Amino acid sequence: MTEQDGSTPPPPMARFLLVLKPSTPLDAKALIGALDPLIEKLRADVDHRTPAHLSALLGSSSDNLRLQLFADVQSKLEGRVLEVVVMSREAMGRGAPLTRQRFERLVELAVSLRSRWRSLPYGDQGLLLSRTLHERAGGIAPLPLMEDLDFVLRLRRLAPIQLLPGALRVSDRRWRRLGVWQTTVANARLRRDWRRGESPDRLAQRYRGG
Repeated sequence: MTEQDGSTPPPPMARFLLVLKPSTPLDAKALIGALDPLIEKLRADVDHRTPAHLSALLGSSSDNLRLQLFADVQSKLEGRVLEVVVMSREAMGRGAPLTRQRFERLVELAVSLRSRWRSLPYGDQGLLLSRTLHERAGGIAPLPLMEDLDFVLRLRRLAPIQLLPGALRVSDRRWRRLGVWQTTVANARLRRDWRRGESPDRLAQRYRGG
């Protein structure tokens, strides 16, 4: 069926992309392997896997939805990155709420990869260190925003940062208000602009207004 015979073309299918970049070079197999904990928590069934590719089916309440995850290692000028796509037959024109929900869960889980690869945990993930190391790193600066990132960047020059098992209970008020995807994008833009030299006061205004 085509538009020429008067039929309506099918709506575009849902497709969400997440790009993960490690701070140190990793080979393709290690990049794909880093997804294993996420695949397990998503309860996905892997149907194809190579050293540089992975595809899996995600469980869904709808038999017709067919949620799929594809992960591919791509070579960029700045090094290898991992591109993860969640897609389904759900119509994108309606916002694809079911597919977006699973993608947001993937983004939530991917925060742990960011912490592991880049040694840049968020302040609300909790930092456990000695008072001596805290003082050697210069302590936490009195900034209205980005004080945790500023501190961790100084801290990781002095000691390796590792993830501990277990969970830490914190407020999820902002994540619930904006949603996982919007919060993740907003945080990434704030970090980018901070690195470009934007005033922490202006960033704090944007953060509280977001």
